[in-house]
Amino acid sequence: MKQRWQRVRPVMWALTPIVGVAMLFLLPWLVRESRPLSSDALFQEARAELGAMRARSLKAAAVYVRALVHAGDADKARVFVQSLPQDAKPCVQHELIRALIDIGELNRALLVAREHLRMGNYQHCWSGFSNVRECLYWYLADELLAAGRLEDAWTVIGWIMDSGSSYRVLEPYKLLVRRLVEVGRVDLALQALQQIDAGDTHAETLLVVQALLKQGQAQRALDFLSRQIRRVRQKDDTVRLPAALEATVQQVAQLARAGRSDAAAQLAEQTLLRYLRTHTQKTVSYDTLYTLAARFTEHLPATTMERILRRQPTDKYECAATHLHSGYIIGLLNAGQWSDLVRALETPSGHSELPHIPRAWLIVAGYLQAGKVEQAQAWLQSAPILDPKRTVREGLQGLRQQLPNLTPEASDAMERLATEWVLGVPSEFFYRVVGISVRDTVVHMADFAAYSVIVAGSRRRFGEAVTLTAWSMREGAERTLNDALIYEAAFHLGLDHPQLDTLLRISDPNDTVYWMKGLAAVAQAGRLEDAEAILRAAPSVPQYDTEAYRAGYAIGLAKRGRFREAVRMARRLPDAEYRVHALANIAAELKRRGM
Repeated sequence: MKQRWQRVRPVMWALTPIVGVAMLFLLPWLVRESRPLSSDALFQEARAELGAMRARSLKAAAVYVRALVHAGDADKARVFVQSLPQDAKPCVQHELIRALIDIGELNRALLVAREHLRMGNYQHCWSGFSNVRECLYWYLADELLAAGRLEDAWTVIGWIMDSGSSYRVLEPYKLLVRRLVEVGRVDLALQALQQIDAGDTHAETLLVVQALLKQGQAQRALDFLSRQIRRVRQKDDTVRLPAALEATVQQVAQLARAGRSDAAAQLAEQTLLRYLRTHTQKTVSYDTLYTLAARFTEHLPATTMERILRRQPTDKYECAATHLHSGYIIGLLNAGQWSDLVRALETPSGHSELPHIPRAWLIVAGYLQAGKVEQAQAWLQSAPILDPKRTVREGLQGLRQQLPNLTPEASDAMERLATEWVLGVPSEFFYRVVGISVRDTVVHMADFAAYSVIVAGSRRRFGEAVTLTAWSMREGAERTLNDALIYEAAFHLGLDHPQLDTLLRISDPNDTVYWMKGLAAVAQAGRLEDAEAILRAAPSVPQYDTEAYRAGYAIGLAKRGRFREAVRMARRLPDAEYRVHALANIAAELKRRGM
């Protein structure tokens, strides 16, 4: 035995340094592996990785901040942002605000957003679009509206407008007016309406009138409606007549004032008849016809004027009848003949609207001028235009008849964005899609509706954006840019939806450099089998961004409770940016589970 030991001892002495060195390297790993996993330790590890990068990766810093906020450590996240160099702060603070909105911390989000306004233009961490900050504030406004914090939403909309919005301002204010009316804040709704052109507030004006009538303020409702009519009337003035025609109009007025209404009517009819017979389709001035009808109506009885217009030979002229009728309507308005005006507008021949004054406004104003408040309320109650969801739904039904491939899922998504998302989809779009370009127009509108949601990163609306993008990818003549945006946003913001799978399956993996990030988003949602199935079914496997997929897969393991395996995979990622992404998100998942 002793001899055997003597033979082995030299070998043992030789191995001792090797074992010692190996233990020196293995001991930290053994200690780390033997310790229970904790979110604090993983956050510290991710922070150390950031320190090693010397804040070179704003993307990794933004992910770290988002993970802290989602783990409930918003104070730590804000302290971290304040510690960053000034040139790195705007982008990371952008994601701090977005994460606060995600978790419903709207008070803190408002506070940081107000501070964020003082920062100049900056390049976002991963999105190169110029309106990224604006879309962030639209997201905040949308969530404030959803939470019923209407005055705060108004404040944020004002910030966006003051900074120079790249979107039409109409839809946010129109949505704000509707919400204010719903909660009885009519005075604020009146103020909000002053922010946009009266001609773009057809339904919203009537909603305010209806609310005032319900409060028993009929005179105030009439005064407001009259002001709105005057605001749009500025676009609807009659033209200056040639001297001879002006002299004839003055003669008609004199005859009418003298009580010689028959002579006045005969002169008016002869003047219109002579003008039409001496002009052709190419030489006739429809503005002149409109003005003559308006001026004559101001001095003649309504029934007389209607008889005169019916006798005119308008068949040879494309728009003569329409302009004469519109002039008649405006003449009744100028003369204050409200009962005749309402009667004319409610008859089948009066259904054409004036160029700038909504027919409904004039009808309601006519009832109120006559003191018929109950009739005005009943008319408003039955008006379909006051129900935006019904208006959009009927418009979509019409589109489905022209475009059978518009799926119920895509139709529902468009309806929700049109009526709920702060930027909406202009409701008039649903009635103006005509001709052979129906599909291209609808695809374009679907992309437009989805784009702002994706750039904003709205968790609430993400499903609608993905659904519309998947539909437009199947139907569009050209590839949409939104799929690349969706993949990147889903990965960095932790967004997921079943339609994301559809989008990945119908996309060419080599058509965008972000396809693997989309696949990683599926995996990091914990849907590992779905991600693997999509990858197997892909016509080719991209060789780029495979680390993004592995980072997402590690987070997905954590979502499935396989934390030790998840951490090992995260630590083996070669790229420090993706290591931070994985470690920080795994730490947030641990924190959510109280670990």
